[in-house]
Amino acid sequence: MINREKGWGFNIDKHDVWDIVDSGSRRMYEPTFLACQTQLIAYRFFNTISQEYQPDAPPPFYGGIIADPMGLGKTLTMIALVASDLDSNPLPSESEYPTVDMPDTSATLIIVPPPLIPSWEEQLLEHVVPGELSFHRHHGKTRLNDISEIRQFNIVLTTYHTVSAEWKAANGGLEKSPLFSVRWRRIILDEAHFIRNGSSRMARAVCALDSIARWAVTGTPIQNRLGDLASLLKFIQAHPFNDPKRFETDVSRLWKSGSDGEAVNRLKRLSAHILLRRAKATINLPPRRDLVQAVEFTAEERATYKQLKDHTILNIDEALGNDSISSKRHSYVNILQQIESMRLFSNLGFHYLSRHEKPSYQFSENEWSKVAQRTFNSQREMSSLSCKKCLSTVGLSDILLGESTAGGDGAIFTSCLKFFCKECLEKSISKGSSLTCGHTPSCQAAPVSTSSAALEEIDSFVPPTIQNLSNNLSSKVTALIDDIKSLPKDVKCIVFSTWRLTLDLITSGLNAASIQSIRFDGKVAQKDRHTVLKKFRSDPSIQVMLLTLSCGAVGLNLTVASRAYLVEPHWNPTLEEQALARIHRLGQTKEVTTVRFYVKNSFEEEVMQMQESKRQLAGVFLSPHDGGDADSSVSALKRLQETTRPLPIRTLDSTVPVAEAATGTSPDAEAPLNTEAPPDSEALPEPTLSTLQVQLWTEVYDAIKEADPKLIDSYERILSSKLKELELGISTETTGDNSISHNGEERWVQMQAIAKYSLKQTEKASAVADKATQALKVITTVKGVVSSALQSVPQAAVVWTGVLSSSIVEYQGNRSGLKYVLLRMDWYWNLAMLLLKENIVEESSQKVRESMKNAVVKLYEKLLEYQIKSVCVYSRNWLVKFGLNTIKVDDWDGKLKSIKDEEAQVNQFAK
Repeated sequence: MINREKGWGFNIDKHDVWDIVDSGSRRMYEPTFLACQTQLIAYRFFNTISQEYQPDAPPPFYGGIIADPMGLGKTLTMIALVASDLDSNPLPSESEYPTVDMPDTSATLIIVPPPLIPSWEEQLLEHVVPGELSFHRHHGKTRLNDISEIRQFNIVLTTYHTVSAEWKAANGGLEKSPLFSVRWRRIILDEAHFIRNGSSRMARAVCALDSIARWAVTGTPIQNRLGDLASLLKFIQAHPFNDPKRFETDVSRLWKSGSDGEAVNRLKRLSAHILLRRAKATINLPPRRDLVQAVEFTAEERATYKQLKDHTILNIDEALGNDSISSKRHSYVNILQQIESMRLFSNLGFHYLSRHEKPSYQFSENEWSKVAQRTFNSQREMSSLSCKKCLSTVGLSDILLGESTAGGDGAIFTSCLKFFCKECLEKSISKGSSLTCGHTPSCQAAPVSTSSAALEEIDSFVPPTIQNLSNNLSSKVTALIDDIKSLPKDVKCIVFSTWRLTLDLITSGLNAASIQSIRFDGKVAQKDRHTVLKKFRSDPSIQVMLLTLSCGAVGLNLTVASRAYLVEPHWNPTLEEQALARIHRLGQTKEVTTVRFYVKNSFEEEVMQMQESKRQLAGVFLSPHDGGDADSSVSALKRLQETTRPLPIRTLDSTVPVAEAATGTSPDAEAPLNTEAPPDSEALPEPTLSTLQVQLWTEVYDAIKEADPKLIDSYERILSSKLKELELGISTETTGDNSISHNGEERWVQMQAIAKYSLKQTEKASAVADKATQALKVITTVKGVVSSALQSVPQAAVVWTGVLSSSIVEYQGNRSGLKYVLLRMDWYWNLAMLLLKENIVEESSQKVRESMKNAVVKLYEKLLEYQIKSVCVYSRNWLVKFGLNTIKVDDWDGKLKSIKDEEAQVNQFAK
């Protein structure tokens, strides 16, 4: 970190983002900005990430990203950095910043969420010699007024909201705010993923601050998409990637176009230079055992749960059969409520009183106001929501840390799932205008709260309180109480749940078992929370602390406990890990055990599977977050339909240890930063095909081959020419003269490799051609389809990647048709997988399903034929070499009409 604050490493011993080269050989220079400037005539600067040269020295860069796992002491690390240069490392000379005319200070500005300010202050008081490192809280009534006050301290602590508010209040006159009136020695962002949305006011405000060194501290630099990292790079000013457009060109575009290998390599090289992530093995933490505890419903509970589930499935089926897009949109909201009801019943059993009324497809104003808050809570549990007007974010992590750029009461949420923050609403009212969702007529809107306390609430579907119910506990709560009763009295435990009502029922059970507990939830005032924590730590009679995830997932040190329970699986696996890191962290001296409860054969199993893939979770539930179009709502309903069907899922044995670290580290302690597959663009799946997939694809492909053998021969020669350039490790015993395997599994391996190779070569060729060819237009058009198609329809989607692999000639006549075909492939493949699953075939519907299958195969044949012909036409120049110029420009419009006619037939089965 100290070396990183010395600037770019322009010498042979220190690899960095930038190097100085001279006639192909590297030279050693002093790593200072001025030394670089004196060599401009003789030397060039080489970007080791993009492999490009430039004549000018890059702007100075001091800082980086600290991405240590949770519990590793990032706060203490940053305090040590500040203390390390109080005397020994002076400020860079003014000549290195010739354009800066702002007064400087040797102080460090640390920006944190409000709940973490006490933690920083405690760490400073505990680890710093009194009087050696002065600090001040610039927040609320203790804000500083001018530069002279800032210069009295070594550290100034403030919050994201304070920075954002002062930046907004300045209205361009930044000298009015002391934070923006000085050049800081360094700026440290704690929980830096707060600025992942680079367009938000918070991110823009933080980036507007002036400093020499900049550090972004976060255990999750990439949460949902590559753009999260781009925002951090903009803040730390790591040239040239502080420009989001440059990051998009050099990294994101490669990934989206399918050249994921080169994209990953670039990410790894970049992170090696500017990112520090230490494994938990670097500190001597006690072992941690993670257990998964399966719970069985009683017969009575199972019968009631089945009614809930059947009712939900019926409503999904009815919604999909309704032609009204508005009805589908409103149905999504109702069904989301019912799925949450199944989750709640798994916790509460018969103490959950659900209404079993048929959902209305049109909300009255009164009805929407009753469900708006609960729907809003469900949406923000899954991912961040952005204000439709100003793009300010309100995500779960923001709420938990008491900080959001769109926070507070007074926001509104529409029945089409559009969110408007409080500030935009107030501004609109002051101007005499109104905020609308954009639909005609406008959808219903209702006020919602973005506070953490609102996350814990459950509406009137359940009783307001639970008292003296210990004689009729749910199966899950009974299992939890039994486990705690089996522990020695001196083992302190933490119990996490999303809802306060669940903790109410657990409290009743603990009281009946004479187990002392203490509560920490949204109803505990901020001023009383420290007292609650102190009592739990110091009172040996209190064995259990009950916390809501909205209060206990971040910012607390609970190492006095050595056992933690998660009562239910949460949509966000990162949030669960944050909660468990409260006890397994620096300062823990005992072996830690964590227990995750779930009910067998319930929707909780689906949630656990969704946790395994953040992108799958987003695809199922998040697409309609902004109100979306018709397709997104319909897609969400279809996928909800699939998750509520009795599909086979992995079996989790009762109390199964999923990981046990004998060396004293957590199961994922040594896992590096996940650059292999950013959440918005997963790596290609392993080449394993289901029987149904192989059968469908083979049937379609063979039918085309029989009808037009010359076409398939031309196409396979194109594939073969590329296969010879790859090393796949496949035996030649199963391949023919053109090297294409006759084995379905191996043929898929070959095709997947060709797709990745073709996309990589095309990207390189496009860059060399200076973006002057139509090939680049094709890449731009399909970049969002590539990953999706290869994952959802790998066997057929690879066919069209040949379009990008050879010729740069584009036949405009079929371009729009090809786009249409590519987009439809994904949808109809998923439809076939949903409706043809063997495990949901019913005897009474065999004939209908067989007819549906024939229709899908017929349509799929036309789609595949269209793509194969496109490949051959685009590669016509290559085929001439083999005397195979037999493919003519087809009647694309006619073929497209034929495809749409087949679609109409298939759609009859989807209704």
